[in-house]
Order: sequence, then structure tokens, then C-alpha cells
Amino acid sequence: MPEKQQQTSSESSSSQQQQQKQPHIMRSHIFVRGSVQGVFYRKHTVQAARARGVRGYVRNLPDGRVEIVAEGRREAVESLVEWCRVGSPKSSVEGVEAAVITDSATEYTFTGFDVRH
Repeated sequence: MPEKQQQTSSESSSSQQQQQKQPHIMRSHIFVRGSVQGVFYRKHTVQAARARGVRGYVRNLPDGRVEIVAEGRREAVESLVEWCRVGSPKSSVEGVEAAVITDSATEYTFTGFDVRH
């Protein structure tokens, strides 16, 4: 009997170690306003996100803003938000609103980063 208890204890310890090793995933909702449509902002956002290992999507909104949902390591998502403040070469960013949806997810919602229409 003691062996079985020891094995169970060892298994739960291993499970806890795996959970601790899993990186926490940050997910943010970002809105960019300014001259950001028709200037390849989405295309450059996809490139910037993929270069950082960020998953999610970017899309134009009817009101002229660009919406981005980004998920990945905290540093990567924060770096993408900073990139959004500068934007693509032909864009003129007037403002960026970024809200953290979660900073403790353990699974990804998206498989890559794409443009949505």
C-alpha cells in the first residue's frame, strides 16, 4: 500500500511541475485609430505579430479603426502593442487602446495570426 500512495504522490507532483512549466498566455483586445485603413496596416500587423510568435487576428472596422486580438507570451503581446503605436510605414496612428482579456490562459485560442474580413 505505501508504494501506491508514493506513486500517486509522485504522479501529482509531476503534474504540478508540468503545470508550472506551462507558460501563461496573455490575450489582449486592441483598437487602433488614425489613418490605418488602406495603408497596409493589417498586412504589416500580421508580419509583426508572426515575427513575435503572437497568435490572433486583425481586421478593419466600419468606423475606420483597426481591431486586433492578440495572444501569446506577455512580452510578445506587449511588444506588438508598442508596434501598433508606430504602425506601418504609410499609416498615421492617432491612438491605441489595449485591454488585457486574460493574462493567465494556459491554452491558445488561435492557431496562427491572420487578417479577418
